[in-house]
Amino acid sequence: MHIYRFITGYFANRRYQKILDDAYEQDKLIEKLSSLFGVQFRRDWVGRLYAVVNPAVKDGKFDNGQIFEYTQGGYDTTEHAQQWIMGRMALMENYLQTNNLFDALTFDIKRLDDNGNYLFILSPTTLPRMMDNIKGAIIEFFLFSGIATGICLWPW
Repeated sequence: MHIYRFITGYFANRRYQKILDDAYEQDKLIEKLSSLFGVQFRRDWVGRLYAVVNPAVKDGKFDNGQIFEYTQGGYDTTEHAQQWIMGRMALMENYLQTNNLFDALTFDIKRLDDNGNYLFILSPTTLPRMMDNIKGAIIEFFLFSGIATGICLWPW
């Protein structure tokens, strides 16, 4: 069952990835995102775009407009960073809706350290489903291979 889910997820992801590849190449989406956020976006081997962003640093200088939230663990800038990133994405919203990419992309924001650095990841919506089924598909493949080998080698 996982093998079937993985195969269908793979082909769905491949179709979305071709659409996104065209947008990355023809519309120079990576360059636009890089200039909008002020950091260099990169693409990994599975098609995700990622960058390390720090809203407190603008043009190499500390921004006094940074909002700090005091929690039990100390200062936290997560809410400010999320609002800052979403503000930049709102500028790209019109472009994404015009090219029908709004439903093809999902994002994730992860805190990297206590200095306000965050990993911002844009990925195809089909990628998590495909990645969730890889482990189960591999286990099923080896299980079925072992059963088939056992049946073939069984002394009749």
